[in-house]
Amino acid sequence: MNCQGLGLPAPWHINGDTAPNGKAIVTIGGSSSVRQYGIQEPARLSGFSHIVTNSSPTHVEHLKELGAHVLLERATQSTSEQFPQALDGLPLPLAIDAIVHKSTLWLGIKILQLAKTPVATLVISTAGKEDLVAVIEGKSSALDAEITELAHSGHVVELKGIVGIGSSLSLRHLSDSMARTLGDEDGWIAKGLFVPSRPVVVPGGLSALDDVLEKNKKGVSREKVVIRPFG
Repeated sequence: MNCQGLGLPAPWHINGDTAPNGKAIVTIGGSSSVRQYGIQEPARLSGFSHIVTNSSPTHVEHLKELGAHVLLERATQSTSEQFPQALDGLPLPLAIDAIVHKSTLWLGIKILQLAKTPVATLVISTAGKEDLVAVIEGKSSALDAEITELAHSGHVVELKGIVGIGSSLSLRHLSDSMARTLGDEDGWIAKGLFVPSRPVVVPGGLSALDDVLEKNKKGVSREKVVIRPFG
């Protein structure tokens, strides 16, 4: 798996908000924070013309507000054949998998293969320990052999790993610029251009750690669980 970038300018750079005009993007990932961020940036704020994702009916309106153009019902419309049918005739160079389960990796690869856009890429936006180290060190990492074989059969799909580690020196040029773009008084959040997950603070300090882990285990939607170690 390649851990290098896609060659697109960041959306806060010159022409960064128009580079992928005329192209579509697919995001896979339920109501995860990663998928919600992916719909906003790189998809909407970078200028992709058509954003397709899948979701349960509960989250449809929220995801449309974030920028999704087409919402496929997760239980009944999320086959690899149905995604390409929703592209409005546009090329699909990029899909984002925010879950990274074998089934979602398979789905992302098949969607891109059926769309048949040259130089198609599946971005794997979460990763295990080996992938995390690979991203930091700029090396390739290993995926399930069956997934890798599928990506290279027929219409080739490149697999790219991405992990957001703002403290990594190799990524500081991105994290600093993005923090300023998001957080300044006239930044994206202040202007309503970027909507972060709603923070939910669990009181009790470190003694509440088990409660926090249990809440995450049960699943949270559109929320980021926060614990304050000292109360």
